[in-house]
Amino acid sequence: MRYFTLLLLLAAAGLSAENPVIRISTPLKPPAWAHMERALLKENARLMEVFARKYVNPHNGYLEVVEHWGGADGPDDAMENFFNWPLVYVLGGEESTLDLFRLVWEGHLRQYTKLGMYHKEFITAFDWEHTGEGMEPFFLLPLADPDDAKNRERALRFANFYTGRDPSVQNYDPQHKIIRSILNGSRGARLEATPEYWGDRPGHDYFRKSGDWTQVKGDVPMNFGATSLAVNAYILTGDRHYRDWVLEYMGAWRERAIANKGWVPSIVGLNGQVGEGWQGKWYGGLMGWNWTFGGWGILGRGVRTGFLNAAFLGGPDYLDVLRQQGQRLLETRVKTPRGMAFLNKYGDQGPHGPSGGPLFEGLYSDIYLQSLEKRDLEALRAAANPAPSERRSVPVWNFENEAGRYEGGNEASWIDYLEGNDPGYPERALGDAFSRIRYYVQAIREDKSTPDTRQADTPHIIRASKEAPLSAVGAVTGALVNLTLGGPQPLWAGGLLFSEVRYFDPARRRPGLPEDVAALITRVAPDQVKVTLVNLNQTAARTVTVQTGAYGEHTCERVASGSGTLAVNGRWFEVELDPGAGGELTIYRKKFSAQPAFRFPWQGARP
Repeated sequence: MRYFTLLLLLAAAGLSAENPVIRISTPLKPPAWAHMERALLKENARLMEVFARKYVNPHNGYLEVVEHWGGADGPDDAMENFFNWPLVYVLGGEESTLDLFRLVWEGHLRQYTKLGMYHKEFITAFDWEHTGEGMEPFFLLPLADPDDAKNRERALRFANFYTGRDPSVQNYDPQHKIIRSILNGSRGARLEATPEYWGDRPGHDYFRKSGDWTQVKGDVPMNFGATSLAVNAYILTGDRHYRDWVLEYMGAWRERAIANKGWVPSIVGLNGQVGEGWQGKWYGGLMGWNWTFGGWGILGRGVRTGFLNAAFLGGPDYLDVLRQQGQRLLETRVKTPRGMAFLNKYGDQGPHGPSGGPLFEGLYSDIYLQSLEKRDLEALRAAANPAPSERRSVPVWNFENEAGRYEGGNEASWIDYLEGNDPGYPERALGDAFSRIRYYVQAIREDKSTPDTRQADTPHIIRASKEAPLSAVGAVTGALVNLTLGGPQPLWAGGLLFSEVRYFDPARRRPGLPEDVAALITRVAPDQVKVTLVNLNQTAARTVTVQTGAYGEHTCERVASGSGTLAVNGRWFEVELDPGAGGELTIYRKKFSAQPAFRFPWQGARP
């Protein structure tokens, strides 16, 4: 007979008495997905070791490449290889994974400072398409260790380059509420540039050939990536200065989008005028709606990042901007032999340039996962091509259903599972994750490049075969983030982690699922989350702390099982799992109702 024992105890392992404890004692035959999750964490650690042995100097952490100065093949390409490495540890991976990432991160700071591309440990003045890619793992690092004094100081210092706290760095214009150039960083906004500044060199001159890359003045949506710096600073400190800056900056862009009938403009000049310097065209600008390397596939990264960050701090008004932009994109789709296709660009002729769905689907899943409203789920279903129902028998790891090589763009399949469909999805997604690791390792071992011939982006564009379109990059965390945390894989170009829950190991005082423990989110609804927890160890008990929200931003009101309900009224509760025990819990929570913080449960709720 199935049973649960719910017991309110004085919390163990440093938790206070106000943190309830749930005891699960029902024996549960270990599910396949649980074994796969634990094995996938170990295989990610092995993948990271294989990558490091091939490409990283073990003594100084340098990436063993021929370094180049400029926006192309610079530190962003170096760190793209590691864009989600901190997540492996955050999810419950081995301690060695965090140590290995720290070696790489510190090494690359020294390596590219020596080259002159970093000043004060931050990019001097480059565009946020590249800066966001290079900073992505740093944005995830406080989740692993919020008490790291060096990285805490860096997070505040970097944010101050944009919020005005560092008056020596002139990136932001508070009068017009703009970042003053597409090129910005620790030396302030750069108002002029040559093709060489973008990385042009012999044999690598596509920027020079593609148009005038010298017109860098003014604000562009890619700059919204800078808001992730300020959001992290706010979560770390609770200082409203950082929150207020994000809402001021994105609030101005919100008004511009509303005035432009829902289309987010792609250029605002130094005088605060949309289209200034580009013949008044709102769709102008470098990396803008009508630029050679522009369109939604580029500027959409910034739009998604910036307005998600603003909605996280400021509420649903900012999410409405994404809804309106999503509606405009849906309205412009065209029929193709493969179904409805989005139009990637907007120019003098209006929308143009049919493009693949994965670059767009992420927008609609972003909105739905933040709001959990039916209208947003319907918009995601309308945007999905092929439809979620048509993906239930195909591999999850399918390049055509991904936005590039970063495990993003196929959230529609996972959300379809959360809606009660496709019960085999967890095992299929995890199985495909193992396939991806095998592919990556094969590609790494077949790579014939040497330190004196390879470039910084060589590792993340290698392929295991000519037929395979997917590149090798990062760790393999997407399935684990979806299935265990109930959140999407963070956007690789500067996105933060947003999830329904997080886990901590109170015995070892570290983040992530404790040893032998696995978790599966089975439903996400406006008022509740369902999760199955299981202890694979048949001889020893395990205890896991569950937090509502990646940053404790959701309040857990109560937790229910088959035999009762336990009041929590906080951001954490503990679950004691008897040997070989497991079961489903329903977590009733109030979203975005608590002060977000990086601190661990035993450190208290303060920032």
